Amino acid sequence: MSTLRFGALLIALVACALCGSVVTAAPAFADAMPIFNADFSKGSGGQVQGWYAAAMHHKEADFGWSRTAGGYQVSIVSHVLNYATWRQAMMLGPGWYRVSAFARVDDAIPPGAGATLAVQTFRGARLVSNEIHGTSAWTPLVLYLKVERWGQITQILLQAGEEHTQGSGSAYFRDLRVESIAAPSADASNVYDLSTIAMAHVSPLNAIDYQRPLGILCGLFLLGAFAVCLAIIWRSALAHPTPAMIAGIVVLLAITVIEFVGLFHFEGYFWDALAKTNRSILAAALGPRRIYDQGLPVDSYPPGSLYLLWLSGWLGQVIEPGYNAFRVLVETPPLIASLVTGLTLLFAYAGRGRGWRGFVAMLLFAANPTLIFDTVVWGQSDAVVALAMLVAAFLILRGQYRLGWIAAGIALLTKPQAVAMIPPLGLWTLINTGLTETAICAALSVGAFIIGVLPYDAGHSIHRMIEVYQSLGGRFTDASVGAFNLHAMLGGLETPDSTRVGFVSYYALGISMLLGAFAVVLFLVWRARNATAVMLATFIAMFALYTLAPRMHERYVYYPLVFLVPLAFESRFLAASFAILTATSFYNLYFMKWLADTSTFFSDHAAWPIVTASAINVLLLAAIMAYALFRLPLRNGLNSSS
Repeated sequence: MSTLRFGALLIALVACALCGSVVTAAPAFADAMPIFNADFSKGSGGQVQGWYAAAMHHKEADFGWSRTAGGYQVSIVSHVLNYATWRQAMMLGPGWYRVSAFARVDDAIPPGAGATLAVQTFRGARLVSNEIHGTSAWTPLVLYLKVERWGQITQILLQAGEEHTQGSGSAYFRDLRVESIAAPSADASNVYDLSTIAMAHVSPLNAIDYQRPLGILCGLFLLGAFAVCLAIIWRSALAHPTPAMIAGIVVLLAITVIEFVGLFHFEGYFWDALAKTNRSILAAALGPRRIYDQGLPVDSYPPGSLYLLWLSGWLGQVIEPGYNAFRVLVETPPLIASLVTGLTLLFAYAGRGRGWRGFVAMLLFAANPTLIFDTVVWGQSDAVVALAMLVAAFLILRGQYRLGWIAAGIALLTKPQAVAMIPPLGLWTLINTGLTETAICAALSVGAFIIGVLPYDAGHSIHRMIEVYQSLGGRFTDASVGAFNLHAMLGGLETPDSTRVGFVSYYALGISMLLGAFAVVLFLVWRARNATAVMLATFIAMFALYTLAPRMHERYVYYPLVFLVPLAFESRFLAASFAILTATSFYNLYFMKWLADTSTFFSDHAAWPIVTASAINVLLLAAIMAYALFRLPLRNGLNSSS
């Protein structure tokens, strides 16, 4: 079968799989209910389904869900002056709406805001109903909305207190409704016309918005460059398809279809899903010129990820789905990246006559419970970054240095954590190609990065993008932001990294140990004689970043775990390491997801399961580093000559 025919067959199979997925999930797209579980009747284990609790002082608020004679209700008890909410994402199409609920309060003393019902615009403005204070019977909370266009409203909130007028006491809510109406009565109060509210729409620009077409051109250029990188890895396998390849493609597509359907069932991590959907709407509404403006309600995202969010936001404007369907639309690109990563692993081996080994490598990735949990259950986008990083490493280790460093630039454009692979792969490039070629590769990588940021930085100060990446590094200041690593083992979960452990701060300890680990990594690359050793050193760099550096999230284990997939074939020790890391990281993700979904918070002392899992990861890093230094077999498993 020719490369062209097999490529056409592959595209047809992918198209059929995606169509089957959409047909299977069509009922979810057809669901026009603006909110889920409005009567609070659904839930289990003491937790109401579809609603998420948050408080400014989270350890000073209790959230409840119960059934009474009047029906189901949710409650908020604030022990100090606080701003606490039950909230849910919500999308509304154009038209008038009456939003209402019943509430009662106990000891909600003014001047605190008491109990209110509110909605939030995509630009962060909260539109509030009437308030109730003191101790009251069940009282209606009502507000009216005129929605100008889809995407203007992103959240609905049941509030006790407000951000700037915090309250105390107890608040109870039931019978929430969002009803489409012709128009409110003339004497109605709390009426909001979103076409006249500055923080609910996008004001016109005073200059030509040339950044939008520029962004489209730059995005297409980067997509084309990355397609060329994939073609170099895939072409040998596509030219000579084997039964192992066909079986791998069929299994991978089946897994992808199941995962796509699973996106509708699993709601993801609420705060990240809400931030990404909101940023997607902002990207489509504001364009590259204004997406990094000050005062927007969500954190900054790197430019590489904004291209995908921009596309999802534009599609949302076209089809105007409900929130759940729009969330799936935003979370689909990482699922496609997972599909492409599985194909890349399969074709990388099959192109060198190891089709069944490629089949197993694909399964180790595609059926890995931790990686599935990250993409489908958490709804994270780490698969996109991991794909670019893996393609860059494969190309560089096969001698395609220039294309590899273009892929590395794209990876850095998408997530700053990709910087961990730069030192080992950069040194390997320098050793094998010399200073001149390394400089060319660096220029190509920087060029790809500049092309990616150009639409977002054009017309602004050159310092703008520097500030974006600085904000990414300084957004969280905990020693461990959920990662079961060295800092979690020492008690640093939800602990500022300026806190001292012994004689040094968590931050100083982590950075010092990370620098030591990278010194070992560079030594491993300097003495390496084959691609396997360099791949292992690159994995160690990524795993050391996750295990030793402060401010790490639990999901950042995704990248080293993906790089460990091809290494698992090299020895029993590395295969066992892959299994151990899969187990500890799955527990890490599962535990943190449970923590978020149940609005539970860490105790002042780390629990022994967290300490144990963290210690295993620290010991595993030490063991793999010792293995690379003293026991690494001299095999050419990943080398271009194998």
